[in-house]
Amino acid sequence: MKTEHNSRAPQLGCHIDPRDITSGKKKKQVSFSVPDGNDPAPTVEVVDTSEEMNGPAYLTNYPIVRRDTIVDENAMQHLLLHESIWSHAFKKKRKRGSSANRPSRLKRFVSLLQIIYDKSRVHYIVPIILLIAYSVLGGLIFWSIERPNEEIMLADKRNYIAALTDDLVEVLMQIHNRLADFNSAYGNNTYLLMIHYRGYRKFALNQIHKSVYWYTLSTFYLTEHEMHKVVALRPRNPEQLWKRHFESNFGRIRALKNYTEQLCLRCWELGVEGANHGWTRYNYSLMVNQSVEEYNNSVGLGHVLTPVWTFWNAMFLAVTTYTTIGYGNITAKTKLGKLAAMVYAVVGIPLVLMILHKSGRLFLMGLEHMWDFILRITDSFCVGSGKQRVRNTGEDRISEMPLILAIGVAFGWMFLCAAIFLRFEKDWDYFKSFYFFFCSLTTIGYGDVTPTNSEDMFIIFGLIIIGLSLVSMCINVIQLKLEKLFEELLLTLMEELNADPDGTHLKAGTIGAREMWRAWKKRRGKLHDGLEKAKGARNAANKASENFVKVCGRNPQINQK
Repeated sequence: MKTEHNSRAPQLGCHIDPRDITSGKKKKQVSFSVPDGNDPAPTVEVVDTSEEMNGPAYLTNYPIVRRDTIVDENAMQHLLLHESIWSHAFKKKRKRGSSANRPSRLKRFVSLLQIIYDKSRVHYIVPIILLIAYSVLGGLIFWSIERPNEEIMLADKRNYIAALTDDLVEVLMQIHNRLADFNSAYGNNTYLLMIHYRGYRKFALNQIHKSVYWYTLSTFYLTEHEMHKVVALRPRNPEQLWKRHFESNFGRIRALKNYTEQLCLRCWELGVEGANHGWTRYNYSLMVNQSVEEYNNSVGLGHVLTPVWTFWNAMFLAVTTYTTIGYGNITAKTKLGKLAAMVYAVVGIPLVLMILHKSGRLFLMGLEHMWDFILRITDSFCVGSGKQRVRNTGEDRISEMPLILAIGVAFGWMFLCAAIFLRFEKDWDYFKSFYFFFCSLTTIGYGDVTPTNSEDMFIIFGLIIIGLSLVSMCINVIQLKLEKLFEELLLTLMEELNADPDGTHLKAGTIGAREMWRAWKKRRGKLHDGLEKAKGARNAANKASENFVKVCGRNPQINQK
């Protein structure tokens, strides 16, 4: 029941929890009135709040909606207190679904490997191992496909060059027979013998020149592989007298003419010596082969029978394929090899791009940490010393890595690789080595300058992969800079729209590239001014803290307080 109270007194009532209303429990509310001049004593009233679920009358404007999922409190307590009910149901459900929901041993093993992979540092090494394995696989594929075909071609070349050498031996045998006739006819008359020798010498040298000419032309033409054409007529260890001539095209022609004349004269001397000593065809074959080998080494034609498809060259082809450098000095010749190269590129190029992107991000993170460390050191020197120094935070210090630093690191790696590779290529100068690495790391791959030693391909592989990662780092920095520029331009445009809500400038077409650039520069100036103000406030705080430390040091009473 409800008691009457003085309506003139201000009411103070306790708060009613809606949860108590929804639970259906009976609540009582106690209120009292503050006495004034007319009332000698305060009045107290007790309000019975045993209304229905809708609550008292003054809460009718705020209806309370119950959720359908909420059960009765007594039923919930009954369910929770009787543990046997829900525990038995839980065990029964678990027993039914245990065989279906339990993961297999393979899935658990894979999950365990995934956890170990994520927790450890192995995920930094796995891409490198995967790239090396893919390169070795590509080398084995290309070597197994192209090597048998090359062996057949080398056998044909060997037979053809042997036939040319036999032709030269046949010419020497003819000279031998003719000189032997002169010796038998004019052996007692030295003067007549020398006259016949001199008369026959011009004809014999003409025949020798013809054989040597066809041998040189055929050997140069059979050096068909691009890797060997680069070193043709470029001997690795030329004579000091002719070393300068091999540096230009006209000089190579003069050097080739000189060594051809020397080979012809050597063959004439062999004929004269063999006629005087009674040599056989076997003796001439040995001496001619020795002279021809020296001739090939002198003019740079000794690679005609050198196999190209070694394992290292095949792996070098794999590297130049998935890195898209493509020097062109080593290419597949068979149809199956070309098909394998296309399939290998389709799989390898996305894989390598993903690996290079990840390694580039790692290099970028490392370089950013180094740049932040340098900035902290410079800030510590600029701010000064003291324990009360205010440290720079990320809000008042812009520690973005400059683009010129990333490009400088990439070019520094090129300079270092060029200096290292001079130890492997003796006939290269520093500019030629730097040119090779620049064309390689920028994936231009002209192919006019390529390494000659196939054993050095593994070293080149490591240097190029690291360099390509640094180039990817530069691309990431450029991407971040462009994203920030576009974001600032967008914010500038939004500020212009906020300044001009009607869009009169846009309708008139007055916001062009120049206006956007000016607005962007203005916004950058404001940000710079804000940064300068923050730095000024920080410096003032530093000075105040230093002065406070000095004052505390002079007055011990302040320290005690």
